[in-house]
Parts: sequence; structure tokens; C-alpha cells
Amino acid sequence: MAAYASNAALEHPSDGSFTGCIFHHAASEFRPLSHPIHQAAVEHQQQLLDLLEEEAEALGHPTPKALAQMLLVLIEGAFTSAQIMGDLSLFDQARNAAEILITL
Repeated sequence: MAAYASNAALEHPSDGSFTGCIFHHAASEFRPLSHPIHQAAVEHQQQLLDLLEEEAEALGHPTPKALAQMLLVLIEGAFTSAQIMGDLSLFDQARNAAEILITL
């Protein structure tokens, strides 16, 4: 589960052309929550949150929903920071933080 944040970086170019998450872009361009494109971004976020919660439950974590929410914030923060700073190593930092959270 912690590997997700780090593995996400592997799916993106390391040549400086990383532009961030398409869902972030879509949600910011189509801001009304009721817009179908914004709703697609919401659906993606919810699917990721559900997946993280399922994984946390499978690990027997005592608070799977809270852990899933914290991990989602880490993942999303890594995407945003990597885009802004141009530093894909931030995905590794998110992974390190996720490993700590999972063991709590």
C-alpha cells in the first residue's frame, strides 16, 4: 500500500515533462462540483479512497478509513508537490511517510 505513492512516480516521465495529475487539472478547470468532468475527478478520488480503505482493512489496521484518508492526502500532496517543484523524489518521501502511518 505504501508503495502506491512511490510507484505512481514510475508511471510518469522523469525528463522534466511531468505535468501532474489529470484529475487535478480537470477539477480545477471545471470547478462547479456539479460539472460532469469535475464529477469524474470526484469519482476517481473516491475509487482511490475506497481501494486504500480496502487495503487497510486487509492489513487489519485498527482505523482503516482514517488511514485511507491520510494516505490519500499524502498521495495527492505528492502529485501536487512533484508537479510544482519538478521533483519526483517527493513520491519517495510520501512513501516513507505512508510506511510510518501504516505501522501506527
